[in-house]
Parts: sequence; structure tokens; C-alpha cells
Amino acid sequence: MNDTAIDSDTPRNPPFMLIGIALAVGYWAAEAYIDTLLVQNSSYATRFFPSDLHELWMRGLAFALLIGFGLYVHRAEAHIRSTEMMKAQTDRDLRDALSRILSGYLPICAWCKKIRNREGEWEAPENFIATQTKTIFSHGMCPKCETQVLSPHR
Repeated sequence: MNDTAIDSDTPRNPPFMLIGIALAVGYWAAEAYIDTLLVQNSSYATRFFPSDLHELWMRGLAFALLIGFGLYVHRAEAHIRSTEMMKAQTDRDLRDALSRILSGYLPICAWCKKIRNREGEWEAPENFIATQTKTIFSHGMCPKCETQVLSPHR
């Protein structure tokens, strides 16, 4: 992913909360119109503002569900955008750390394997890498060394 994929110039997605409200209002109006067509003896205004509590309850429930869905999608989209921005920052940090460590030559002692830093001091590879990359090392022992160090001498 390149660095310009997510920046302030990238157009944002539409506000899904407003889309949910628009869908809810459109649903309410469309259902009132369909009711007017099906029930010939009533006007659109009486169907748009029904006096029947059951009809009003069902429309209100559908209205609330559409708005809630819009809010959910809006928050999910914002979370995805935030996660993508954090991933992009982590990628940049990793590339910077690797370029600092792996660019050019590392002067390393052929005997003790210490690395010469920029100040000319020799330090253990763990210290050098930890200061350059903020990496934390944990030490263990591989099976080969374990058998050589911990087994009795032959």
C-alpha cells in the first residue's frame, strides 16, 4: 500500500446516517403511496399520517431500523478507515526501521559479533537492533546449544 492511498485529500464516503434517514423517509412516503393505491377510499395525506396505531408503530419501527442501519454502517466504515490509517502508519514505520538497519553495510566484529554503531562504539547485536527498531528481545537457548552447554563433557 503506498503512502498516498490514505490522506486528507481522499474524498470521504457519504454519511451513511443521512442515507439511512433518506431511505427511512422514502420508505415511509412510498408505503403511504402504495397504501393509497390499494385502498381507494383514502387520501395520500391520511395514509402518510395514519391514525391507526398499529400502522404507525410498524412504520416507526421500519424508520428506526433504517436509521439504525445507517448509523451502524457509518460507524463500521469509520472504524475501517481508522484501521487502514493505522496499518499504513505501521507499514511506514516498518519500512523506515528496515531501511535504517538494512541499508548499506553493518560493521560487525568477526569474532564476538558486536556491531559498530554510528558513534564508533561496539555494542551487542541485541542492543544495536533494539535501539534502531525499538524491538524487545527475549533470550532462550536452541536445542543444539542446550545439548552442548548442559550435557556433561565427554
